[in-house]
Amino acid sequence: MRIAFDASGAARNEATGVAVYIRRTVAAVAAAAPDDEIFVCYRLSRLKYRRNFFLPDTGNCRIKIIQEPFNPFFQRSIDIFHGLDARLPSYRRPGKVVTIHDMFSAVPGGGFAPEGFGEMKRERYRNLAEAADVIVAVSGAVRSHILEALGVPEDRVRVVYEAPGPDFRPEIRESDRATLERLGIRRPYLLYVGSINRRKNVRRMVEAFSIASEEAGGTGQIEFVLAGRVGFGGEEALEAIRRSPARDRIRRLGYVADGDLPALYRGALGLVFATLYEGFGLPVVEAFACGCPVLISRSGSLPEVAGGAAIEAEAEDADAIADGMRRLMRDQSLRGELRAKGIARAAEFSWEKSARALLDIYRGLVAGK
Repeated sequence: MRIAFDASGAARNEATGVAVYIRRTVAAVAAAAPDDEIFVCYRLSRLKYRRNFFLPDTGNCRIKIIQEPFNPFFQRSIDIFHGLDARLPSYRRPGKVVTIHDMFSAVPGGGFAPEGFGEMKRERYRNLAEAADVIVAVSGAVRSHILEALGVPEDRVRVVYEAPGPDFRPEIRESDRATLERLGIRRPYLLYVGSINRRKNVRRMVEAFSIASEEAGGTGQIEFVLAGRVGFGGEEALEAIRRSPARDRIRRLGYVADGDLPALYRGALGLVFATLYEGFGLPVVEAFACGCPVLISRSGSLPEVAGGAAIEAEAEDADAIADGMRRLMRDQSLRGELRAKGIARAAEFSWEKSARALLDIYRGLVAGK
C-alpha cells in the first residue's frame, strides 16, 4: 500500500497531545508495514515550521508537501489518506480515514473553547462525517459521542487506542534525579500533566490541594507540580493559585518536553488528573507505565482508559478530589497497590497494537475498492 498521513499538527516546537499522537502513530505504522510506502504530509502553510518536521527513520517514509486541490498525480498514486487531526483534504478517492480525538468543542455552551472556534469545529465534524470512509475514535467514549452528535453509521467509527511511548518505564534511571534538579523540583510532590485550561479543571484541583494541605499528618511539605502551558480559561486556575493558602507549594513548570516526563512521573507520589472531559487522557497511561499511582475524575474517557487501576472522584467535587489526594499522600500501601495495577493496565496499550488495528482498517478499505 501507499499510505499518506497528514502530519501537519506535529510541526510545532512544543509537542503535546495531538502532536505526540501523530508522531507515534506514523512511526508505529511505518515500523509495522516495512513493505508499504509512507508519505508524511505537511500542508504548505506549515513550511515555515519545517525544522520541526518529523520523519521516521524506518526507510519507507518520505516527506510530502501538500496543498489543496491535491496534485492529481499524487492523488491517484496513494491508496489511503489518513487525516490524523480531525481534518481531510478535498480527496475524492476511496481510502479516506480521519482521527477525531475528542468532541468537547461540539457541545454548544460548554465553555471549553471560544464559541467561534466551537462552531468552526462543529462544521468540520459534520463535513468529516460525510467525507470519511472510516472515522477513528481514540476511545469508546469518543465513539459514542461521534455516533450521537453526527449520526454516523456504527460500522464507520472504529476505536483505536493511544499508548505510552517506549521511554515510559517504571524502572528508576540514574538521570531521573538530575532531571528533577534541573526542573527545580523537590520531592515529595503530587503531579499534574496537561494544559492549564478550563476543560482540564485545574482550578478545582488547586482548590482540592489547598483543602488536603490544611490537615496535618505529614502532608505539609508535599508540593503540587503543574506541568503544562496555560490555555483557554487558564486564568481561573492562576487566580486559584494566587488565592490558595498552599500557594508556596504549588509549582508551575510550563511546558515540559516529552523526554523529561518519565522522570517526573517516576518521582511523584501520584498523578492528579481530575479533568472535566478527555477524549483519551494520555497522561494516565503514561503515568501507569512509569509506575506512578493515579487519581482521575469519572468524566469522559478516563474510567474507560484507567480500567479500575486509579482512584476516582467526581470532577466537580473539590472535597472528593482532596480526599483522593490525601490518600495518595499518606497511604504507602495504597500507592504500592495502585502502582502494580497501573503497570499491568499500561501493558494493555501499545503502539504496535494500534498500528496493526489501523493497518487492518486500511487494508479493508483497499480490498473494498
